[in-house]
Amino acid sequence: MQLEKLTNSRQIEEKRRYEDACGLAHAMELLGERWAMLVLRELAYGPRRFSELKADLKGISANVLAQRLTELERRSLVRKTKLAPPASIQVYEATEWGLEVVPLIASLGRWAARSPWHNPTLQMSHVSVIMSLQTLISPALAEGLNARIGFQFGDVSYVTTIRDGRASVVTDHIDTFTETGVRLQSGAELEADIVVSATGLNLLAIGGMQLEVDGRAVDLSKTVSYKGMMLSGVPNFAWTIGYTNASWTLKADLVAEYACRLLKHMEAGGYAAVTPDAAGTAAAGPFLDLASGYVKRSLADLPRQGDRAPWRLHQNYVKDVRLLRRGPVDDDVVFTPAVVDDRARSIA
Repeated sequence: MQLEKLTNSRQIEEKRRYEDACGLAHAMELLGERWAMLVLRELAYGPRRFSELKADLKGISANVLAQRLTELERRSLVRKTKLAPPASIQVYEATEWGLEVVPLIASLGRWAARSPWHNPTLQMSHVSVIMSLQTLISPALAEGLNARIGFQFGDVSYVTTIRDGRASVVTDHIDTFTETGVRLQSGAELEADIVVSATGLNLLAIGGMQLEVDGRAVDLSKTVSYKGMMLSGVPNFAWTIGYTNASWTLKADLVAEYACRLLKHMEAGGYAAVTPDAAGTAAAGPFLDLASGYVKRSLADLPRQGDRAPWRLHQNYVKDVRLLRRGPVDDDVVFTPAVVDDRARSIA
């Protein structure tokens, strides 16, 4: 059975050959399969367990990960080893030859980050974060900066040294913080000017304000977003949520324009308040459709989207131009007339 698998895998590799003497063609033969470069990226700063690799490579199945590791091991880019006692667990690590390609992977990531189709809101592994820091640092801006910065992601720790416009990285598990930096579980002590503990961010809706209507607190999770800028049942309140896939200010400008149009309409009609009324619509989806962890952790505390316009939050500038710049200001809202003081009227 093992011989059959080995024969099949070799036949597949033969089919993937480019029959081209160029080194780039051979590099694609070595690392061209899906997930292969990402697996090697995750091994850039030290050995990892299979479970750790699977947890940080979102979307990869256990079978595919095992296949990629086997292929990379066969190509002498990755090897299986055991950690020293007392851990004594099996891990995967990049070979010396495998580590030679890591700077190329980092440079490829730097190049691709400028793509207009790149989505920076997707989640990243801690290895990706540190590699991005190391790759994207500007030598010109960092000139003259000498610092050691510690990063803690759960139980994984990095110490980045910035000197002469370049960043070098040491990774280990932090045992404890000291007066001058951190002590690692390996026993080594590293000085650090700053330690960043990345325990996970959460969105703070409306800046942490507590809304009240007629003396009763508003539960944001029970409201429905109106045109992506107001909330059902909350009068005279607007907020700005920019685009997650385009310039934030594009949406901010549209919201400001709409708010001005709405205020002019209220002034002309003698209205004191405007309240979005969600009767007839159902809360059908989350407020944001981002896959980032900090967004997912906060969705339960955010407003919902409705099942139809104008209760949908578009991430589309063209749709929002029609809705906010050219659309009506009196749809699905209730206007409250201003109270006129009879005494003031009689004096006039």
